[in-house]
Parts: sequence; structure tokens; C-alpha cells
Amino acid sequence: KVVVDELRPNGPVELDIVLTIARLLWRKQNLASCDTAKMVNFRFRQIFEEEKKGRGYSHSQIFVKGENHTALEEAWRAAQTKARSELGGWDWGEFQDDDFGTSERLKKDLGA
Repeated sequence: KVVVDELRPNGPVELDIVLTIARLLWRKQNLASCDTAKMVNFRFRQIFEEEKKGRGYSHSQIFVKGENHTALEEAWRAAQTKARSELGGWDWGEFQDDDFGTSERLKKDLGA
């Protein structure tokens, strides 16, 4: 609305152009957030892998519910605690989504 008010389009063609400009400005502003989220997501996954390794959990292990579930839960909680301390106040629930911080997720969120 601010862009429309500022540019004051005259007619449907100009309005369409102004709305396109507004959408592109919004995307440009949110792309920086997406890039930051990608970096935070990457570091969180590093922390989680470090925590799993510190508990003797390896990539080659096959997850069997109940057997090594406790070690994974402990690693997850420890990673969240460390990430909050190191990276600040992000919503760590977001990291449960595999596509968080990806350009695909941004496109999905933008409805593109």
C-alpha cells in the first residue's frame, strides 16, 4: 500500500506495474532473511551433528525407535540449547522442517 500511495498509479496498467514493484521489493527484503535463515540452519545442523557424535551416534547407524531414540532426543535438546546461546533468539521449531532456509521454501512461502 505504501508503494501504491507513493507512486499513485493512474489506471489498471500502471496499478499492475506498481503492484509488481511492490511484490519485488518485498521479495528483495525477505531474500536477506532467507539467506540468514540458511546460515543459521546450517550452523544448527552442525551443532546437532556435533552433539550426536559426542553421544556416540554415527551417520551409519540405522534409526530404530526405542533403541537409540534417547540419544537423539538428548542430542536434539543439547543442540537447541547451544544454538540458542550461540545464534540468538530464533524459533527452533522451524528447524524441524527439512526445507527451512532454502530458496524452495522462500518460493513456497511467497506463493511463487
